[in-house]
Amino acid sequence: MFSFNTDQPPLEGRLPDIHEQIHKAKAEKARARVIKEEMDAKRAKTKAARERRQERIAGKRDALTAGDETEEKKPEA
Repeated sequence: MFSFNTDQPPLEGRLPDIHEQIHKAKAEKARARVIKEEMDAKRAKTKAARERRQERIAGKRDALTAGDETEEKKPEA
């Protein structure tokens, strides 16, 4: 293949380099996507755990306040 630009070697000599660059770019993009998906999953898991914890704490708090109300009513009866 004839190249008009004399500064660069013909395309045949650069093909392995081009293929390697493309391969590395695709691999890096795939790695970034996998890491992003893992972080999103971790965030969702943490958020769900936080919500479950808040519900558990709220339930305990409600049980304690309900227990306090019944104790206050017992001496009156």
